[in-house]
Amino acid sequence: MSYIFISYSRKNSDIVDSFAGRLRTAGYEIWLDRSGSGTGIPFSTKWFEVIKEALYLSAGAIIFKSEYWLASGPCSEEFSLIKSCSMPYLELDPADVSSDPDAAFAKFRQFFINQVQTSENANRTSLFSHAYELKSGVDPYQLIEHPGGLGASLRYLAVDLPQLTARMTKERYDKLCPELYDYMLKYLGFAKKITRGRIAKRLLGFLIAAASLVLLLSVPLALAQGSKENWETYAGQALSGKIASLRNIDPVAAINTAESMDDSYLSVTSYYSLSMNAVRLLDARLPDRVLCADDSDYSAFSAASTVSSSPLFDLKLSGTSGSLIFTDLSSGVCRTLNTPSPVDHFAWSTDGKMLLFSAGSRIYLCSPGKRLAPIQLSENFEPVRELKFVESDGLTYAAALTEHDTLLMWESPFPEKLSSRRDINYGIFLDDDTVVYTDGSDIIIREADTETVFTPYPDRTIKSPSWSVSDDGKKIAVLAEGDSDTLISVISLTDGSVCTEVQPAVTATALAFSDDGRSLYASAFGCGIMCIDTASGEVACGTEEMYFQNIARYGKRWVLIDYNGAAVIFDSQLQKILDAGSVNQVFMPAFSLAVNADTGYLYTANRGGASTFGCSRFNLNTGEINLFIVPRLSKIDSNTAVGLSDDGAFVAFGYPDGTVRVYEQEHMYLVYERRCAAESVSALKFSADNTTIRVLGESGNIYSAELPLYELMTGDASAAANWAAMKEQLTDLRDTYYDGISPLFREQS
Repeated sequence: MSYIFISYSRKNSDIVDSFAGRLRTAGYEIWLDRSGSGTGIPFSTKWFEVIKEALYLSAGAIIFKSEYWLASGPCSEEFSLIKSCSMPYLELDPADVSSDPDAAFAKFRQFFINQVQTSENANRTSLFSHAYELKSGVDPYQLIEHPGGLGASLRYLAVDLPQLTARMTKERYDKLCPELYDYMLKYLGFAKKITRGRIAKRLLGFLIAAASLVLLLSVPLALAQGSKENWETYAGQALSGKIASLRNIDPVAAINTAESMDDSYLSVTSYYSLSMNAVRLLDARLPDRVLCADDSDYSAFSAASTVSSSPLFDLKLSGTSGSLIFTDLSSGVCRTLNTPSPVDHFAWSTDGKMLLFSAGSRIYLCSPGKRLAPIQLSENFEPVRELKFVESDGLTYAAALTEHDTLLMWESPFPEKLSSRRDINYGIFLDDDTVVYTDGSDIIIREADTETVFTPYPDRTIKSPSWSVSDDGKKIAVLAEGDSDTLISVISLTDGSVCTEVQPAVTATALAFSDDGRSLYASAFGCGIMCIDTASGEVACGTEEMYFQNIARYGKRWVLIDYNGAAVIFDSQLQKILDAGSVNQVFMPAFSLAVNADTGYLYTANRGGASTFGCSRFNLNTGEINLFIVPRLSKIDSNTAVGLSDDGAFVAFGYPDGTVRVYEQEHMYLVYERRCAAESVSALKFSADNTTIRVLGESGNIYSAELPLYELMTGDASAAANWAAMKEQLTDLRDTYYDGISPLFREQS
């Protein structure tokens, strides 16, 4: 963590608020102990428990040392905890801060650089924060450092972890902080075990990569010779995903290469494999309207005023770090949005709810009250000199006026919501028009215009996506986490009543109903797999000492994924049948799973997960892995949802920008791609006849799109024609990307 904790007396609040605001504006993350300051304590929360959490997760502290601070009992308790954490701290006199804030700020910067931003303090912060999070029930695998390469992993195992262990002994953390000492030991034990496994698998991956490099070096020669045999080899390797990790290839050259290859050896999948960087051409969201100076509507739209302030939010920009600091004027809550480069221009909507801004070469749109994470509208085709919102025919457009007097207009992608829910990351469709999901406390059954809400455990958190719905849609099984225990609960979706409730002796991580709904299976720590009788609540545990993160039904069997992304198959009697192998090449657990029981294909949604590849098709029968989907713009967040058609013909993946891609399962041809939602995709469902697809967005909205799948997939000839059409589209995008505004936009507008 990088928070700076502030200890002070409330009698010095005005001075502290002013100085904390200056630090936030400069890009530092500050923690204050009262509601309304952005990361403060809600009024209903026990004060010192939150103070402990904040200090354990902080990298340093500022003490506003005054006579009031010295006389304060709570401040004394804070200082004792700061010392027990071996935390670096800076003492400031409030009077000095008030008289010379510049000098105080300079003193803070030196403190931050010399004491907070050091590798030694980073190790200390890591040890305390991870131990506290482990104590709080966070999955240990999520806390383990994930160095970027083999060398970094070896150093982490051989140098960093021993240093942490030595620090614990030297500082006598067993005496200084007995509350967390045992959890520190557990954290280091997990870290050693997991890192050793990663090193072993990375060594294997290195050997595979070395063999692939030999292949890559032979490609230019093959292209020059025009050998059909080499074309076949190159395309075949691309299709198998073995060269899908190419970097730094010129996107135009990659498209030209794809155009030159024989169509019979290509799918859109192999195009992705040829160049991950070229994928950025597909990510550009073209404007809905493009107007030039001689267009009839141009003058009215270009003359629209730019709104520079909001009645709802105060906005401060950090010119050096690219941070936008929003303060909600009604609650005082402060939130920070970090961008890759400083913001050049910005504009508010007339109601003050949406912000349009440009940073570097990109234009973004965000809604601080709904979804702080920005939506990227496009790469800039020309330098932007002004941003604004304009209205036409009842529609609101986000507009950018370029230096060459071109007006780019995007229809606002933010939908209206029934409620203030957000960040729904997983859902299950009960039918084409009804979906169930949870926001952490409530269970929501959502239809187009209505919501049914159940709150079975007001004081517990419902983990997502660890829950499951029975095949008949009548029951939901959840993990309900409390302060010290976790319940496995089966709840009626008819009236919200609790049907079965058990508190197992081991930790469950995910749930899945049997096909008849009479049994509930769970992935677990220690025993591997559990089975709960939904009528009696009787619990049976497996005997394998394994740690699993996720579970999915596989016919009458069960496939479980461990923390390294390895698949293990169990039968219904909790007996291990097969170690199937790793479902991806980065040895991370999958966020959610979809299994075609007829073919044995397992598909994964990784939802970030530090994944190099967004999804894989893994054959549970043979252990063969095919890597087909790569992250958009070579980013880590990759895909967010996966769904299978009822007939097993198609698989769909959802992405953070609302895009849905549908692939034919047998050959993995891309047959459909469209931005179906105005937000991140959380769940997908095909209609029974595969003519439409339903999409759940992260705000809880349901979207629908027509699927012309059978018109596209009537055999290999149609698939090849689809690839040819896709290549033509890519060529147009390539030309647009490099030549600026082109007639293509006029035609589309």
